[in-house]
Amino acid sequence: MKPNDITQMLFFTRPWQVLFHLELAKSLKKRFGDIPVKFATFFTLAKERVEEAGYDCVYMPDELRKVSGDEISDEKFADIDKLLFEKQGVNFNLMLQSERYLPQNGHDAALFGRKHLVIIDRLVKDRTLFVSTAPDHFVYWLTGALANSRGGAHFSFSACGLPPGRVMALKTMWTTWHVPYVGDAKAFLEDCRSRLFMPAKDRIEYLRPQKMPPIYKRLKQRYHEVRCEEEDTKAGSYFPGSKLISLQTIKNRLPQDWFKKRQPKYDIYSSESLSDLHGPICYLPLHMEPEATILMFSPWLRDQVEMCRLVSQAMPVGWKLLVKENKAMMGERPLEYYERLRALPNVILVSPNVESTSLIMASTFTVTLTGTAAVEAALLGKPSFVLGRPPTLNMLHDGDFSASLSLADMFKQFEREKFSIDLNEWSRWIAGTFEGRIVPTFAPDGSFCTPYDMPNIEAYTNYIESALQTAS
Repeated sequence: MKPNDITQMLFFTRPWQVLFHLELAKSLKKRFGDIPVKFATFFTLAKERVEEAGYDCVYMPDELRKVSGDEISDEKFADIDKLLFEKQGVNFNLMLQSERYLPQNGHDAALFGRKHLVIIDRLVKDRTLFVSTAPDHFVYWLTGALANSRGGAHFSFSACGLPPGRVMALKTMWTTWHVPYVGDAKAFLEDCRSRLFMPAKDRIEYLRPQKMPPIYKRLKQRYHEVRCEEEDTKAGSYFPGSKLISLQTIKNRLPQDWFKKRQPKYDIYSSESLSDLHGPICYLPLHMEPEATILMFSPWLRDQVEMCRLVSQAMPVGWKLLVKENKAMMGERPLEYYERLRALPNVILVSPNVESTSLIMASTFTVTLTGTAAVEAALLGKPSFVLGRPPTLNMLHDGDFSASLSLADMFKQFEREKFSIDLNEWSRWIAGTFEGRIVPTFAPDGSFCTPYDMPNIEAYTNYIESALQTAS
């Protein structure tokens, strides 16, 4: 798809992205010409901002109420499903069951999917340039897959744990766009490798502490946000909102440590304790959930305790499995969760405060569901495996549980092969990233949004244009 082939630009936006998306739309129109632009959202607050800027905005809760699902025939539904699988390698039901807010009743879940398809089928014309941020819900994944399948293009953007300071540009859920890296890829690899020995909060954008605006400014913004969220709830939105006065809003203003669950007793609390371990070690970090890393990058295996069980039972005699909790999940899981992990033979629980790099270096190899730790291990010259299908897959030792990978083969493979990262795969990976900012921050007025200053908007615009030209 060349830039001058674009028939329309479509943005699915959210309150913490809407100002960024509006500026990006303006920048892309200057670059590509006066192409029609349409927005869609589930959020009243985002709809207000879009319409204030003079654009049409499809408000999804209203549209979903207007359709029955019968507007699209069974024959057309089957044709779309076949097109998605042929062009994208993913069928409709797989995408549907990745939705964390999917109705629990099977009939209702099927109707949920069908009604969404009716609306998205109308929105996505041939050669649509579709832009979203992090396709972490069914509706964004389906819209992007349909845009790609109809001769258009989908750009979704996500924070990149590695390389630091860059944004990942996804073309599909499992592949990135490609803009050749300008510079010395090998030198960049060495630089990234050295940065892994810095504390994670100093090198990963989404782990850095943010400066909070004065409370009176934040409360003024929050008052309007909650009012909008109440409107969304009344309209039937399935995205959780807030009430102006509720137990939850009161709890949100209190110290969050008051509401955390008890932490388990970990077996390892510091990097120094790792020297006491003997024999081969497999390091397995847990993910935050629910999150796209589980729901979308690993739709075939989602239960992390089951993941640990599968790895544990595949380990040869004498191996130990180091399972590290994710910092974002501290106090979020019940103690029973950790008891289930402790019941697995040879599992050692590791505190979230132990640096991942120390665990990678002390381990024989690293295995994750889809996480960045596998890439970090690869950069450090250590074997690493993923059980899901993240965009980094080709750069790693092996992976993809969906391809019937025998987990016992991981250990046999490790014995047979010496691992070193392929520079060509590294170059291909960094070609799918660019220098930019994606993590929302607080503005001085108390609003919360992805940075939309001109340098950041230019970085996204340049990458989108270059990716389309390269793909052409």
